[in-house]
Amino acid sequence: MKVIPLASDSMGVRSLSVLVEIDGSNSILIDGGVRLGPKRYGLAPTNLEMEALKNYELVVQKALHGANMVIVSHYHYDHYFPDSTEYGGKTLFVKDPNSNINASQRTRGGLFTALQEEDSKVIVADGKEFTIDDITMRFSEPVPHGIEDSPLGFVLMTELHDERSGETLLHTSDVQGPVSMRTTEKIIDVNPDILILDGAPTYLQDWREPFVMERVQDNLIKILDSVKGTVIMDHHHLRDQDWRHIYSRAVKDREILNFAKYNGLEATMLESRRKDIWRSEHGED
Repeated sequence: MKVIPLASDSMGVRSLSVLVEIDGSNSILIDGGVRLGPKRYGLAPTNLEMEALKNYELVVQKALHGANMVIVSHYHYDHYFPDSTEYGGKTLFVKDPNSNINASQRTRGGLFTALQEEDSKVIVADGKEFTIDDITMRFSEPVPHGIEDSPLGFVLMTELHDERSGETLLHTSDVQGPVSMRTTEKIIDVNPDILILDGAPTYLQDWREPFVMERVQDNLIKILDSVKGTVIMDHHHLRDQDWRHIYSRAVKDREILNFAKYNGLEATMLESRRKDIWRSEHGED
């Protein structure tokens, strides 16, 4: 199993896109989408962010073009391309657009699946298991996009097991922490060789409340103590320059990989630095 992180917040864009290649015959794209935060510190994206967006859109679109299977865990635009024509001829495993979903994603999901059904095989994946060649694909029941009863709805976690090598990958999508104990237990139960985990969005003030972050850190410690393999943590938490301080109890004396580090690159969390980059681009001190 070859895991190729494609785009993420540690690489300067909003994304958690991963390509998984198995035995050279199957290529699976998980949550292939790229976006920028429209407003941060009251500012629009910088030129540097726009350049990163163009670059990683091309990277992910190329992966989408070559993949024979695509997974869409939910219908936020940083996890899929709503209008792309590259989905034709592929098998799509998608979050149910009609059940366990909030209003905005129900609309987006309905439009996306209707657009793709003529040219692609669209499979609602919630809570299901599939075997394709030597790959076992397991999708969680919908778990909260963050806290229980989150107004942002639900996401699917994706487990891929390579029967030949025995390796297992778990991609959690936007579990945001995880703050949910139920989600934490599901992650621990899988005990993957490679875990791709989303962090808490501490750049949002409500998430800095001590009782929330104490729960997030407790859950993260349980995960880090139990998972036998590599943990890659990226996405929401990297929009906060102070994330490591806020997570200090959980990440103390631990090396936490992100997509950039996993790829041997220097991390460039551009959104968290938008204010400083904007001043630099506009010649302000």
